[in-house]
Amino acid sequence: GRQSDAALALLGQLGRNERALWLVSGAYTQQTGGRQLWADLSGRNRADSVARINATALAPSIHVEDAQRLYDQITDATFEHHGDGSTRIPTGHPEDGCYMR
Repeated sequence: GRQSDAALALLGQLGRNERALWLVSGAYTQQTGGRQLWADLSGRNRADSVARINATALAPSIHVEDAQRLYDQITDATFEHHGDGSTRIPTGHPEDGCYMR
């Protein structure tokens, strides 16, 4: 209804600020006894609006060659570690996960 549309308009003003959206969502859950904000707002004809507001800013798609070039640049990049000095950025982690990635 109109309340959901008004809520979506207010949330849209947060400009995809993940922390602000997380805080508002958490407050809503707490004040409504466990209901989920995004589920309540995703009623008929609103799914696209909710997705647009709740989405994090994603990088645009790039070509495989550009991705490989960027990866190659990262493998040669270094940063200044407070104790170890100039240190290479680790990139050789297994695909199925490493918490350092």
